[in-house]
Amino acid sequence: MNKKIANIICAFIWNKRKRDCLRNKLINPHIQKIANRYKKHIKKLKTIDRKVRICFYVTENQKWKGQVLFDELKKNNLFDVFAVFAPRTREQSRTYEAISIDFDFFSNKLNPIHLGYDIEKNEYRNLQEYNPDIVFYSQPWDIPSINSIQNVSKYALTCYIPYAIAEAITPMLKNVYSFHYLLWRHYTAHELINEQYNKTIPYVANNLKAVGYPVLDDIINNHITTKDKLYDNCVIYAPHHSFKGSWLEYGTFDWNGRYILEYAKKHPELNWVFRPHPDFKNAVINNEIMTEKEIENYFKEWNKIGSISDKGNYVNLFKKSKCMITDCGSFITEYFVTQKPLIHLRNPNAKDYNGLNDVIKETLYKVYNLNELENALKDILEKNDDLQLSNRLKLFEKLKFDRSHSTLNIIDDIIGVIK
Repeated sequence: MNKKIANIICAFIWNKRKRDCLRNKLINPHIQKIANRYKKHIKKLKTIDRKVRICFYVTENQKWKGQVLFDELKKNNLFDVFAVFAPRTREQSRTYEAISIDFDFFSNKLNPIHLGYDIEKNEYRNLQEYNPDIVFYSQPWDIPSINSIQNVSKYALTCYIPYAIAEAITPMLKNVYSFHYLLWRHYTAHELINEQYNKTIPYVANNLKAVGYPVLDDIINNHITTKDKLYDNCVIYAPHHSFKGSWLEYGTFDWNGRYILEYAKKHPELNWVFRPHPDFKNAVINNEIMTEKEIENYFKEWNKIGSISDKGNYVNLFKKSKCMITDCGSFITEYFVTQKPLIHLRNPNAKDYNGLNDVIKETLYKVYNLNELENALKDILEKNDDLQLSNRLKLFEKLKFDRSHSTLNIIDDIIGVIK
C-alpha cells in the first residue's frame, strides 16, 4: 500500500476515535442528567394516589401508529389517557383547513384531545399545562423547543413508538440522535432492530425495549371493522418520496409510476388503491419528475379508475387487499404480516434497510426494471401464482409475529416500573 495513503487511513481512524471520544464526553453527562430526572419521576409515581396521566403528542394523521395502545390504556383504571395535537414546526405555514384535516382525524379517534397550537398567534402550547406524567411522541421530527424531550423530561417520562419500522436505519438516525438517546423508553418492533440501533447509536442501549409493534398487532389479531367493499381484493400501489440525493433513495416512481397507472387502466377487473407517501407529491415536483400540473392529473387519473388512500387508518385496507406494489421501507414489514404477496420496487441506489426489513425483503418479489415488473404483475395478479408464500409463512413463524402483543407488553412494562 502507498505510504501516503496508509498515513491518511491511519489519521482518519485516529481522528474518528478522537471524535467518538469527544462525543462520549459531551453526550454521556447529558444523558445521565436526563436519566436522573426520570429516576425522580418514577419515584414520585410510585407514591401518588391518583391516576397516572398519559399524553399522546400527535402531529400527522398518516403517521399515527398508536391507536391500539391508546384504546387499551383507556380501558385501564390506573391511567388517565388523553391526546394533544400540534402540527410539525416545518408545517406552521399550512392553512387552517389543512391543519383542521389532521385535527378532525384525531378528534374522531382520540378522546379527549386538546389543540396544542394557536394558528393565529403561531404559538405552541406547553405540554406542561396538561400535567402529564408520561408523554408518548408520535415522531421525532420538527418538535417545537418548548415540547422537546430536553424540556418535557423535567416533568414527565418520555416514550416513543416509531412511526416507521424502517426508521432504524443509519441515514435517518443521524438526523435525530438527540431525540433517541434522551428518551426514557423507546419501544421497538423486534430485537433485530435493537441490534441495528446499538450499532448506529450505542448511547441508546438502555432505553430500547423490543415489544412488537401496535400496527402489526392490529393487522394480525383484529378482525376487519368495515363492510365497505371499496377495498375488497384490491391492489395497493404505494410509492415512496425519497429520490436521487435523498437519505434513502428508495423512490422508483420515475421509471414505473406511469407504467403502473396504465396497467391499472387495462385491468378494471381489479380494485386499485393508490396510497402515496405524505411527502410524495412535493418530492415528485421538486425532483422534476413531473410538473405540478402533471402530478395533479396523475392523481385525478387514479381517482377515475380506483381510489386514493391518504389517512393513517389503513389496517382494513391491508387486511382486505390482494397484493401490494411498493418501494417504501415500513410497508415491507407491515404488509408482510398479512402473509399476502408484495412486489418490491427496488432502487439499486437505496442506502440501506433495517435489520428486520433486510430479512423480510428476501421473501418478496423484487423488481428492478419494467420487464421484471411486467412479469411479476402477470404472475401474481393474472395467474395468481404466489411462489414465495411458503417462504413468507416460514419466516413469519420464525420471527414469532404470530405471538405479537405489543400493547400488552408496553402496558405491563409501564405498570411494572411505576407500580
